[in-house]
Amino acid sequence: MENVNKTLYIPLFGKAYVSEKGILLKDPKAEKIWAAEGFPLKGKSKSKWLAYYMAMRARVFDQWLQKQVTADPSAVVLHLGCGLDSRVLRVSTPALGHWYDVDFPEVIKERKRYFQEDDHYHMVASEVRDPQWLQQIPADRHAIIVMEGISMYLSLE
Repeated sequence: MENVNKTLYIPLFGKAYVSEKGILLKDPKAEKIWAAEGFPLKGKSKSKWLAYYMAMRARVFDQWLQKQVTADPSAVVLHLGCGLDSRVLRVSTPALGHWYDVDFPEVIKERKRYFQEDDHYHMVASEVRDPQWLQQIPADRHAIIVMEGISMYLSLE
């Protein structure tokens, strides 16, 4: 995986770390994936304070998304730059229409080792900036877009 894609392990570590401690966020899937994929982190990446930040940020996004999904359960959720995040398990409800996790092909390949698609949950292997992937998304529903960790990699263009 390229260096940018490897950054997905930093928030994964943070969520697994706090989940194991029983604080801020409960994420058994992050714990499971980190136990299988984890490796020694270096520098700031292994800081417990960064782990707390990653978990708090995820919790804020989860709470915001839960409100949006409750207000419009027929909406389509587009989780862009999903990495190995298990937000679909933390937030999705049976009443929710469709959920699309979108990330680079090598990330989705890794993701498919831990997550299973079904009629409502889909993984899209694509560069987010390539508009072709949008053809897979139903156009007759509102979209709720989550971009927790990729905005810093995108330019205005």
